[in-house]
Amino acid sequence: YTHPVVIACLVPPRPSSALSSPEALRKLEAEQPRAATSHPYVCVPFKGASSFTVQLLPPSGTDQQVAYLVLEAGPHTLEGGARLIAGESVLALGEPNRVPFQTIVRTDAAGAAFDSVPSVLCTPQNGEAGCHHAVCDTADTTGFTLSLVATDDVMGAKPAAVSFAASAPRPPAGEGEG
Repeated sequence: YTHPVVIACLVPPRPSSALSSPEALRKLEAEQPRAATSHPYVCVPFKGASSFTVQLLPPSGTDQQVAYLVLEAGPHTLEGGARLIAGESVLALGEPNRVPFQTIVRTDAAGAAFDSVPSVLCTPQNGEAGCHHAVCDTADTTGFTLSLVATDDVMGAKPAAVSFAASAPRPPAGEGEG
């Protein structure tokens, strides 16, 4: 890869048959940590042309399954016609940061890169500065807004790189064309 984009996320565990009863689900819910505890998230502190490192924050002490996708930065057309745009943006902590698609790909006159609102995945990347938690706040056909959330494991308010992938299906024949 010349400009790799790494997207990684935790895979939620599948409920077991032992949790199928309402009583078992209520017991499990009662044992879950409350809002004072932050949820774990994945970051990529290092990436190169042929390898990358995935880190779970905060470390949980239990096995976690992580899914990942590595793409070359830029636009991609998937089999079946869906569009995917991958890239990276450097964000400041605390302020929502607008990422317009027109800075990455050619768009229509209104700045739209998709015919419908895309799904956006993002993963913080930062190396020695530490990883913040990144959140996609809003998305539309012209871009999306990302925010960095401060975490206890990160010192200071340094800007952070965030990799993203936005995708939407191809519109049905005759729609969104013209």
